[in-house]
Amino acid sequence: MKRNADQWVGEYDFSDPGVLQRAFKEHFDNSRRLRSQYGSAGQNADIDAKRLSRRQETALKNVEYARKMVGADYPDFPGTSYFEMDWAYLNSDIDEGYDALDRRFDLIFAAAIWILDTLSTDHLMFDVERELLPELSEEEAVNIPSWTIGRDSVFSDALLMKTVYVLIHRNDDCKVYVPKGEMKRNFLDEAAVRNKNRQNVPSRQRFEKLIDALDPEAVQSAVEEFREKYWFLAGAFFTGLQKNHAKRDELLKNHDRLVKKQKQYANNDRKTEAVISAEDFFSKSDDLPALRNFENFVELDRAIGRCSDLVSDGVEEKMNYAGLFREYLGMAPEEKKELMPEELNERMEGFCIENPYRLAFALLYLADRNDDLIWMYYFGTSLAYMIGDSLPWIHSYDEFFVDDLIERHAHESAMNIFPDFYEKRYSDQYDGETVNDPVSLAQLMFEMTGVIMPRNLERFDCLESYWNDLNIPAHMQKMMRLAMCLMDVMGRETAGTYADPEETKEEEVPQDQLQLKEQIEQLKKRVNSLAAENKALKETSWKAQKENSRLSEKLEAVHRSTKADRDELAKLREVIFLTQNPEKETPDPDINLPYEVRERTVICGGHDSFVKQLTQMITGNVRVLSNVRINDDLIRNAASVWIQTNALSHSDYYKITDLCRKYDIPLHYFLYASARKCAEQIVETAEKKR
Repeated sequence: MKRNADQWVGEYDFSDPGVLQRAFKEHFDNSRRLRSQYGSAGQNADIDAKRLSRRQETALKNVEYARKMVGADYPDFPGTSYFEMDWAYLNSDIDEGYDALDRRFDLIFAAAIWILDTLSTDHLMFDVERELLPELSEEEAVNIPSWTIGRDSVFSDALLMKTVYVLIHRNDDCKVYVPKGEMKRNFLDEAAVRNKNRQNVPSRQRFEKLIDALDPEAVQSAVEEFREKYWFLAGAFFTGLQKNHAKRDELLKNHDRLVKKQKQYANNDRKTEAVISAEDFFSKSDDLPALRNFENFVELDRAIGRCSDLVSDGVEEKMNYAGLFREYLGMAPEEKKELMPEELNERMEGFCIENPYRLAFALLYLADRNDDLIWMYYFGTSLAYMIGDSLPWIHSYDEFFVDDLIERHAHESAMNIFPDFYEKRYSDQYDGETVNDPVSLAQLMFEMTGVIMPRNLERFDCLESYWNDLNIPAHMQKMMRLAMCLMDVMGRETAGTYADPEETKEEEVPQDQLQLKEQIEQLKKRVNSLAAENKALKETSWKAQKENSRLSEKLEAVHRSTKADRDELAKLREVIFLTQNPEKETPDPDINLPYEVRERTVICGGHDSFVKQLTQMITGNVRVLSNVRINDDLIRNAASVWIQTNALSHSDYYKITDLCRKYDIPLHYFLYASARKCAEQIVETAEKKR
């Protein structure tokens, strides 16, 4: 039976970069071919050529890092499944892209709320609104999404509209080619995809100033939380996949054993069929060996079919698992237990999206910064889905439904948690005696806030049984009722009618009040002047600090480069000295050869005879680069690099040293022509690291 490619991937050696690249290309090419079957879904899934190419490049580049983050102990089943193949499959998955999720969940709106919350906490809201947020025309305001969600309890619609406008129009002025028919994207637009979104244009300047106004630590904290949750989800997903792979591997090995046995019976039949008649062959006699072989052959064929069916079920189970994973947080406990692996449920216990607004901002920020994490789609879009699904407006507010619900439950008993707020019974006590007049709770709250408390605190009293049906704890119900009363008051706030100012009589203002008013105006001007001066000084100071930081980083880079040059020069001097003053080849009795190195060691240069002798003495994780074209893939994963300068071209020497500096890989020089002495160098260095 011919194996299906989805059932058995075959034997691969992914230590060869070419094999790994071809495997990734195959998965992403399959996704591109499927695009025609999805019609307009191509944009929703971000599988156009430009985005798919970037997705493939990023997933391939980060496969080793991904394995490290998921866990080095994740088991491969050679011939059946490999981490590299699963990673390629997941990242080429045709599913909703970030902008499609934004249209469904209003992620940009959530990011805007976090930005305003952060600015408000740092008392920067007034300056930012005045200096950065634009005044919108009626047409611009109408074209901004998210205004059917509901009112925010803190910020006005106008303020939120302005902030969202800055976010979704941040790349409008960037000069970049946009394909005909390209839809409006807020996360990965053409400027971001082509890495041309950091231009010095008005829309970008306004956006960058808004980001710069945020506390850098708050921004970094949001980004780090997004990264942590991304890799947590990746680890949890692969934990749940292990049992599926193990079962498929066992089935496929059994499949091969059955096929092999079936071939043996077939061969036996062919050997005896010349002396057995057709009538005898189909008789019931057990004395005929060919007949027994035929029956065994048929039974094995059925067993092979059953085995293949089970493997297909396992592949389908894996695909369903990948499809359902992003909806995990929205599943009921019974669904999780039924549909998801037990290992995943244990790993995901306690995982939640604590602050979806902050993570929505981190998603936007990383996408705008063209971060690799965003381009590794499966877990990025899965996390984006979970963020969106955790936002409060996913369950749409329906005032008629709420009013009907309250009416239906009005006859039920309330919890009566609210005391009489207007009863004046609270006063200071000292030695058992009252020392001041009593006050009510309403008076205390007004004294501390200057706000008159709401009068409809009983509005949600009757929902106790409804919330009990939802299994909401009593202490949470209490907090919800208090918060909902305040939110409801703000949502129902109404404006009164006022007389036309032209119809009001002008009252004569006394002279002393006019003088006082004039003094106040002069003081206001003085305050504004000082504020402007203070702002200019702050901006000058900020620019000076930024320039100082830039120069410090540049100086540090020069110091690092100079130190690296000095170290390299010292090593080369030692090589030249020993070349001019060769030592006799006396083996070190304390070093036993051959020696097996554990960390990846790359050896460059040396004549063929030298290389042959050296590789007999140094074994294990060793890669010799002799007469090959030097590139990044050969060097960047090395733990150390050794150079034999007596047989290495200048161009290769400079490529190797540059790559070692780029990836911060230790570079060593062989000090001898003798292969034995050079082998001892490697052993001494390796043992010191231990």
